[in-house]
Amino acid sequence: MRLKIDVRLDYAVEDLTTILLQIKAAARADQRILDAKLDIRAPESFSRFPGEDLVGERAWVRVRDRLRCHYRASVEVDRAEPDLAAMRQVPTHEVPGDVVRYLMESRYVPSEAFQGFVDTEFAGLSGGALALAIRDWVKAALSYVPGSGPDAAPYFRVFSPVRQAETYDPDGAYRRRLLDPGEPDARAFFDAAPRHWKLDPGAPPPEPLIEAGEGRKRALAAYEAFR
Repeated sequence: MRLKIDVRLDYAVEDLTTILLQIKAAARADQRILDAKLDIRAPESFSRFPGEDLVGERAWVRVRDRLRCHYRASVEVDRAEPDLAAMRQVPTHEVPGDVVRYLMESRYVPSEAFQGFVDTEFAGLSGGALALAIRDWVKAALSYVPGSGPDAAPYFRVFSPVRQAETYDPDGAYRRRLLDPGEPDARAFFDAAPRHWKLDPGAPPPEPLIEAGEGRKRALAAYEAFR
């Protein structure tokens, strides 16, 4: 199977910022890189180093004010597809030592936050059947929308939703698309949300618990107390 990868990153940053870049496809015995090119616009510095367990490559890049990055690659994958449906669940005490770390949460896979959802949505499934069901659910229910998602480092930077809306959504179109239950994208959120949340798109929106500016002030005070 041949894959074509074409990824563009465009981020505004504060002044001179150091970024860990890990987007390049890894060359492996069952995965050949036919061609690849990484373009970074006007970096202050750029240095490559091997990825974890010597798999692939990472890079430190320093940019001022903005990161603009374009990565293209053609990858030939020659990997047998496992028969997941036939795989049993391995008892925890039999999990090999070199696999244990993949059970741990990470910044990119906060697995414990999803345990309640998995238990409810996929009740009765285990092993490979559970993995297949989760894979199919992700494919059907989720999509990536550029500009969405949480801030990568909320512990030192707290955005003002009011100021963000005034700056980037002055006419309210983006907010209406995602918050108005009559809009298809907003309705899709209700359809995809875990059933045990018991969300009702027809219910009136809840009253704000706290004014946005006051919430930001309290969050910054809390972060400062733990520094």
